[in-house]
Amino acid sequence: MNDTTQDTQSTQAADDTISSKLTYGDWNLLATDLPPKAVYYLLQNGYSQSMSDAGAITKETQGKVHEDFAKAHGVGVDTLTADHKTAAVAAFIKQRRQARHDAILKGEVGAKVGGPRLDPLTRAMHDIAKESLDNLAKSRGKAPLKGDQLKAGIEKILAVRGNDIRKAAEDRLAQAQAFADVGDDLFAGDDTASPAA
Repeated sequence: MNDTTQDTQSTQAADDTISSKLTYGDWNLLATDLPPKAVYYLLQNGYSQSMSDAGAITKETQGKVHEDFAKAHGVGVDTLTADHKTAAVAAFIKQRRQARHDAILKGEVGAKVGGPRLDPLTRAMHDIAKESLDNLAKSRGKAPLKGDQLKAGIEKILAVRGNDIRKAAEDRLAQAQAFADVGDDLFAGDDTASPAA
């Protein structure tokens, strides 16, 4: 991994439990160590970036939106005015952003579709095994494993170090729950829109 590649490892361990380790290049932090203003900043920044990403479309997608708009109105693309094209793209982007917002509220952002979900402990064990493999690859100057190689590597590490990883995963889940409990205490009854800057 190079310094310019973002590697945010706030991986979902379960429907309502997440790993609290965040990394970017050579920097990392634990969300559990952050003051409330820093947590708010990261949440706001992440939400803004996610909504911005949802609205980013390619020229190819824009062309498809124009075609779909023209087809829906029974006209040719070449008859669309600039205002029609702008309105069609704006409506498409708004729909995508609404879908992203809804997915965030449901906790479905970043969740893989298809296949059964792992239970929280197993998911945390897989996350720790992947982090170990990523660190090993980095220490050897190699690219992180991906796809089938990553799956095989995770299985191998769990077969060899399963008990140690299980204990670390249990500790991680307990820490995440403790962080959630602290957050509940900090923000209980606080209906303010945001902390003071």
